[in-house]
Amino acid sequence: MGDVVLLHTQPEDGRMNYIPMRDWMQSLLPDRGQQGRMLVLEGYFDDSGTHDEALVAVWGGVFGDTNSFAYIDLEWRKMLAEPLPGKPPLSQYKHASCRARKGDSFSSYSCDDSIALMRRAADIIISSGVAIVSYGIDVTEWREVAPNLVVPNMKAEAMALGLCAKISLSTAQEEGELLTVHFDRTC
Repeated sequence: MGDVVLLHTQPEDGRMNYIPMRDWMQSLLPDRGQQGRMLVLEGYFDDSGTHDEALVAVWGGVFGDTNSFAYIDLEWRKMLAEPLPGKPPLSQYKHASCRARKGDSFSSYSCDDSIALMRRAADIIISSGVAIVSYGIDVTEWREVAPNLVVPNMKAEAMALGLCAKISLSTAQEEGELLTVHFDRTC
């Protein structure tokens, strides 16, 4: 962490104010400011089966520190550039398309090719050191149980997301760190 942080406030004379980082940290995080550090864990989550006809609602994702995600970014780019020997570069990796060997990117893949690339993608994530969390809820059973709960109108996907958040936050608290969370925004 640097010695100072620039605040975007402009006093009457037009000069910028500089505040020592340690003072800024103590005001933001009184219980950690004395340590002079701040580590933020990141989390990336996505859903599946959150449409009305779904039988199972799932939320899952990964969370970890900056180094974990830097490793994933580097290795993922290498995988996209050269997915398998003799295969053209990929603009993106979609697990379902790879598994089904469909779409422009994977239609030429054999079953063995598909398995090899899925294994490579999984190995990148596992080797990075991120924590993996996922919760799935049987929607039919949930509809029977939910009316008896404190929040009777809660949908199964909301409960699955809540459980993912709970375990992620609990882990961050055990490590004494903060957590930022990012969600897939595709349609």
